[in-house]
Amino acid sequence: MIGDQTGPWPQYQQTDSQYKVHNIYEVAPSFLGDLAAYFTMNPFPIPIDQVTGYKDTARVVVDSEEITATQPTMQFDNVPNNYFGLAIRYMARCDSVNISVRLQLQFNGDGGSNYHGTLAHRFAGTLTDVQSNHNIGSIPVGEIPGASATQTNTAGAGLIEIPGYTNTTFTKLVTSKGVVELDNTLDNQLLDELGAGQWNNTAAITSITLQPATGSFVAGSRAVLYGF
Repeated sequence: MIGDQTGPWPQYQQTDSQYKVHNIYEVAPSFLGDLAAYFTMNPFPIPIDQVTGYKDTARVVVDSEEITATQPTMQFDNVPNNYFGLAIRYMARCDSVNISVRLQLQFNGDGGSNYHGTLAHRFAGTLTDVQSNHNIGSIPVGEIPGASATQTNTAGAGLIEIPGYTNTTFTKLVTSKGVVELDNTLDNQLLDELGAGQWNNTAAITSITLQPATGSFVAGSRAVLYGF
């Protein structure tokens, strides 16, 4: 017989939202009920350090799902205000005639020259600025393949972070990192990118527009907005 089956159930302590159970026969019946309640209250318990490096839990706020036809933007409206920051994970391609196209971000429907942005990519082992401007109409956050990319099944993907999006003291900052494949039959065609940007406004962010610089997103593209 495994362990002492005659003694009382051990006492359980909850630490950082996780139970410490050392042996499988120590699991009390009440533990299963507590576990079910935990997952009911946390339907998307992804460790935030897998998304942004922050602790606690990331929550899906809006999921565009895979789009089924071309569309000019992926829009996140009515963003809730109960998180510290926002993160967007995306995978996308567009129908522009170019090989690759800049991916851009706007807030609260502001299309004016109220953004600053810089974007660099590593090509053939060298990190190169591809954009560094102020007073522009959007923030560059990555690149995605266009219709002239050699393969039709490649996409760009990345992560965008927006800390302090409800803060009304500071202007809003954005960081991004991503990857784009231009031709998977050649060397030095897989580019990784780093970006940073600022929206010169102290207003709380209530809506986000993600769009290619030219053209529209194609079917299969997707973006997911998280709160942390």
